[in-house]
Amino acid sequence: MRHKISLLGGAGYIGTVLTDILLKKNYEVVCIDSLKFGKNAISKFLKNKKYKFFKLDTYNFNKVIKLIKNSKAVVDLSGIVGDPACSINEKNTYLSNYLNTIKIIDNLKKKDVERYIYISSCSVYGSSKGKKLIKENSKVKPISLYADLKIKCEKYILKKSSNKFTPVILRLATVFGYSPRQRFDLVINLFTLFEYLKRKIQVFGGDQYRPNVHVYDVGVAIVKCIESENSLIKKQIFNVGSNKLNHKIKDLAKLIGKKTKIEIKKTLTDERDYHIDFTKIKKKLKFKPIFTVQSGSKHLINKIKREKSLRKNFKRYSNLKVESKKYAKQIKYNSKIK
Repeated sequence: MRHKISLLGGAGYIGTVLTDILLKKNYEVVCIDSLKFGKNAISKFLKNKKYKFFKLDTYNFNKVIKLIKNSKAVVDLSGIVGDPACSINEKNTYLSNYLNTIKIIDNLKKKDVERYIYISSCSVYGSSKGKKLIKENSKVKPISLYADLKIKCEKYILKKSSNKFTPVILRLATVFGYSPRQRFDLVINLFTLFEYLKRKIQVFGGDQYRPNVHVYDVGVAIVKCIESENSLIKKQIFNVGSNKLNHKIKDLAKLIGKKTKIEIKKTLTDERDYHIDFTKIKKKLKFKPIFTVQSGSKHLINKIKREKSLRKNFKRYSNLKVESKKYAKQIKYNSKIK
């Protein structure tokens, strides 16, 4: 029997990589996305009979709920992504990243959806100074609207858990690497781009710790949550990454910038600073990332060399740029749910 997996926001940076993994494992994939970044990233999937795409905003709750009915799992990748992009229009962010999520949750249980995988972020830990590793049960210290709404959603989701509804929360490290829907506004990807262009890499502060995980490995972690027994994942929060990939920002620049100049400035523009413990997902789900910073950066440079589209208009591969240009409008929130 072929199982149905529904992806909310499935045409994005993580969703397109996850789709490829799921289709190769013979899952049926239902992708719901507004295509704010265009459809090129999913074009290769459209002829696959196991793939169904629906252009739809997730705030069209009634339509979304009908489409994801009877899914083995729903993976929620929807919403505005990243601290800077979420600050453009805070009202939009609140509607998209919080109210939409709780309305979907409230209705999933009525539609025979057993498993719900919510994609959160290690940004919830904010600025946690010191060398002590932060675990899933450590105190959260959000310093942005993006992180604050992630925490609010997490709390709501865990309250809704039941014998027939199994939610799991994944707090991702900073993601990097190549995707069909590429992003160059992520620290390793940006440094890699500058290395390719032989442009100076500027580091502000530099002593901040940032955990990292390759986008392919994120896809693998999500699949593990789809396929694991309920007893392993029900009401669980997992940090997703590897202890070996905790790096200071200045060290990331040194690992990547071999052919370009690195300039370290004392001015701190990003206060996020967290050193994360990923032991739980390693032990419980046997999750072990395969990409290092160096191998992921090298793979991305090879893709830039091969794909002409990646070498044109780099700004379009930034969530902040796209949200600023096209989507700083008020979302019409439909609160009437049947």
